[in-house]
Amino acid sequence: MHHFFRGLLYKFILAALIEQHWLKLAARSDSLGALLSYMYAYSFYLFFDFAGYSAFAISISYLFGVHTPENFNRPFLARNIRDFWNRWHITLSFWFRDHVYMRFLLAAARGKWFRSMHTAAILGYFLAFGLMGLWHGIEPHYILYGLYMATLLSGFHIFSSWKKRRREGALWNALAIFITFNAICFGLLIFSGRIGAPPVVQQPPEKASTLKPSSPDL
Repeated sequence: MHHFFRGLLYKFILAALIEQHWLKLAARSDSLGALLSYMYAYSFYLFFDFAGYSAFAISISYLFGVHTPENFNRPFLARNIRDFWNRWHITLSFWFRDHVYMRFLLAAARGKWFRSMHTAAILGYFLAFGLMGLWHGIEPHYILYGLYMATLLSGFHIFSSWKKRRREGALWNALAIFITFNAICFGLLIFSGRIGAPPVVQQPPEKASTLKPSSPDL
């Protein structure tokens, strides 16, 4: 029941309010400020909508005795991009990690394809997330989204390999969360296909009743 009521809250209250009173308003302008507003609105909308129906799926599976794993674990509190993908769309990201990324690394190690496993790791990120982008669709913004995420993961891999010692402390953790959150939101803006798209024109009242309300490109 906990998952069921969380699904109700996320999808039918929070996601609906964000879409109606923030996302659609931001989509009506092509200014930079409106685009930034849309970026954050879309990120929160996508999370609550997606996490909401994931919670519904978990609650229904429990009724049939199937213990479906959690699909989200407070992803916007991630301290780096790798941590984010351990928290966001967990079932999909772990599948690509186990069946694409790790198998590529294993094959590269056995075949000694590269002098450095760092090279294999970076190419593995681009392979896994390139395929993840194509999994969502063949549209350019999905492919670009996958390449963007692979670039972030590759950059973090290089940084974490170079700087072995981790810095701790409340201020450092808050800064890491802030940077990661904004990098993720920009990635979700790419995913939305909103960059370069024209503003959404609101229909006149007499025509609006005959048309379905616009929704973001998911």
